Amino acid sequence: MRQLSRLIFPLAAMIATVVFSCKDDEDSAMACGCNGPVYKTVENAEATYLGNSYYIIKNQAQGDSLLYGWACEEDTTLQKSPDENTRDYIISASFKRACPVNDIVFPSSLVASVDMIEVTAIRKK
Repeated sequence: MRQLSRLIFPLAAMIATVVFSCKDDEDSAMACGCNGPVYKTVENAEATYLGNSYYIIKNQAQGDSLLYGWACEEDTTLQKSPDENTRDYIISASFKRACPVNDIVFPSSLVASVDMIEVTAIRKK
């Protein structure tokens, strides 16, 4: 009986570790992409729609810098902008961090950061 009690505690500790580590993995997987938290919003910004849910958004709040994003849900009613420099849409959107590709996180300073966006409003200019 004493040997059984020696096994119960380590076994319970091992089960608790597995359960809590799985929960952490689920939480970290949800911390990016369309299910992740919003880290930035833009309201009534000029945008270019390049098709396939891809947008270039003029960020007037930061000196007219450009933001790049893929929409979480594709809007099939939109027409592509004539070129990447034509801002023919007005968009409001919530930005969410893109998930790493194959567990590699690319720094946003490489070229440009492309995040997931949840479009809250969009209209033609």
